[in-house]
Parts: sequence; structure tokens; C-alpha cells
Amino acid sequence: MKKLKYLLLFVFVIPFVVSAATGQNNLDAYTCQQAATAAGGAKAISSSIEYVRCYRVGCSSFENGTWNKYNWWSDSYYCTNGNTNPYKKVTSNGCSSYTGKCSAKPEIWCTSVSTIDCTRKSDGSAYNGGSTTPSTTKNRGTTTKKRTSPTTKTPGGSRTIITTTDKKNTTTTGRPVVPTEPTEPTTTEPVMSSNLNINKILINGTDIKYRNEYKEYTIKLKKGIKDLEVAVETEDPNTVTYVEGAHNMPDGDTAVKIIVEAENGDQKTITINIKRYEGESSDCNIANIAISDYELNHFDKNNFEYTLNVKGKTKALNMEIIPSDPLHADYEIQGNEKLENNSVITVQVKAEDGNMCYYHIKIRKTSSFWLILVIIIIITVALLVAGYLVYRYLKRSKNQYEYE
Repeated sequence: MKKLKYLLLFVFVIPFVVSAATGQNNLDAYTCQQAATAAGGAKAISSSIEYVRCYRVGCSSFENGTWNKYNWWSDSYYCTNGNTNPYKKVTSNGCSSYTGKCSAKPEIWCTSVSTIDCTRKSDGSAYNGGSTTPSTTKNRGTTTKKRTSPTTKTPGGSRTIITTTDKKNTTTTGRPVVPTEPTEPTTTEPVMSSNLNINKILINGTDIKYRNEYKEYTIKLKKGIKDLEVAVETEDPNTVTYVEGAHNMPDGDTAVKIIVEAENGDQKTITINIKRYEGESSDCNIANIAISDYELNHFDKNNFEYTLNVKGKTKALNMEIIPSDPLHADYEIQGNEKLENNSVITVQVKAEDGNMCYYHIKIRKTSSFWLILVIIIIITVALLVAGYLVYRYLKRSKNQYEYE
């Protein structure tokens, strides 16, 4: 009997364990590309599969570089049941160790495995061809409930929900007993993050000062440059990013796509428009100046003079400068310390070809002198009125006593 038990374990359990795909690292290009599900074209999914992505991983050659991951092929699959937003979850990530800072190394390859389940929607609920069946249906004041058995997991993380509708009524002699639903065990799916926020985007080691409200960004690039190093730092470590179009770029204007995918499958796409130029860039303009707690009214890159009202105790401004050509232009902020009334802050921008632009911000400090003067006047008037009333009261009292 014991031998039979082990035999059944080997026959039915071991194949499921072996079949589960695992993300791998330190691969060569051929092995990684052959492992990717998208290598053979669009994949038709009838229920659920383990979907393998191949990444080329490199380390920026700049000082204190960061790891860069590029999805070798765009995702290419569709659900045959019409589910356009299926359940997706990373089950094994061989690329997870390539995050954060790194030192320069040759490029390497790795794979990540996700479960794509067309029988469920992105939130994990069952997909019913576009309609959602409510858990309770009312019929003339009565309620019929679906009973679900505990969730069963199949290899790869997909789930099969077994439903039953049998219900037995029990009666006793005398007063009827209302049947009650037995308490059944439930499983709670962990809440998957929908966070798509980005902390920063580095292109060739330069922070382009990305903000999460942006969907497009434009950078200038010399003709002849074929590859960009794109590094994306996200708020949620479980978020996956894909970079498309950053390698073997054409010599004309083009675009790089950054696709951010949250843990729950939600996505957003940021488009980096590439504008080509020859020679050296002469763009020394500023795209925007962001100042904590303050705002420059009607900022225009072609306007070089501004006035900013600040609080009287302000000694320096927390400024973020975003050049129009962040990859090639350098800037320097002068005069942003020990600010006084009529102080001038100068932002000096130097283009790649040496062209210079100067932006001036004149500081106006709101003084509390007039407020203090008004308070003193009010207090003085109040004291004079109070003194006059006291005087009148005492005089009236004195005359009354003399009359008596």
C-alpha cells in the first residue's frame, strides 16, 4: 500500500512540479531568446499558460550606474475567449537581482515567468465573456446563494473554482427549522498593487526629471547614435518595466516606449520622442523651473526675466531645473543663498556647442512692517478710547458725590 502511494505521488505530482517554468539569469542571448514565449509569434491562450519574457540586462557605464532591463520581444498573446485584460502575475523572476546600483559589466540575459490566465480578469475574478454573475440573485424576496468550495491551484498558479448548487432542507416535527448555510473556509487573495508611479527615468545616466503626470517627453539626440541606456526607477519594487525601441534606432526622428506594468496587470506607456540633429546642439533653453512652495507665473522658455514673491524669512529656494536638452546642456544656479529683498537668482545654462542662456529671478520679500504698524495703531487707539471712557466715568462719579 505504501509503495502504491509513492507511485501515485510520482505519477501525478512530480510532472506538475517539473513542468513549472522558472526564471533564469546569466543566460546567453540564444538560450534566452529561445525560451521566450513570444519568439514564435502571437500566442493563442484558451485558459492559462506560463508566459516567459526574455530580457537583455546591462549596467550603465556612468559613475554609480544602474541596471537596465530591455524586453527582447513585445508581449504577443491573445485570449481566444475574448478576454482583453486577463489575470497576470509574475511567478518566477530570474531578473530580480538586477536592480539598483551596479558597476560596469558586459550585458547578460535573463528570463521572467508570468501566469497569464484568460479565465480570470485582471483583478482575479472569473471572466464570463464580459458579464459578471452576481454572487446573490434575488427572486421575489428570497435569496439564493452560490456556494464555492475552497480554491484549488493548478501548476503555474492558475486557479479552478468549483461551484455547487446543492442545498438540502431539513425538517422536524412541530415548528419548521429554517435551513442555514454551513460556514465554509474561504481563501483571501493578496491585494496586488496598482502603483504605476515612477521615481525617475535616467537616459544615458542623465535624470530627465520625469514627472508622473507626463505621458510624453522629448529629447535631442545626435544622428549616428543607435542605442540609448534607459533606466527606470519605480515606487513599487514589484512593478515591471519594458523598454522598446531603444536599440538599433533609425537615424531620423523616432520614439522609445517605456511600458510600466503594475503587479495587478495595469499598464501605462511613456513615449520618449527622439529628435535628431547634426553637429552640436545649441539649445540652452529651460523647459521648466520647479520651485518648492512657489510657482513662476506664466513661465516661458523664451522669457528670461521673472519676479517671485517669497516669505520674509526665506533664505534659499529649493529649485529643480529642467533643460530643454537635458542630455547635453549643463546649468548652474547662482545667488540662491542668503536671499534678501531685491536679490537676483541667475540660472546659467550652457548648450553642447557653448551657447549660453541666462534666466534671472528677482526676489520680492513680503515685509511684516506694515502689519506690525497696523497692530500698534489699533492697540494705541483702543488704549486711548479705554482711557477716555475711564476718565468720563470717574468725572461723572465725582460730580454725583459732590451733589449729594
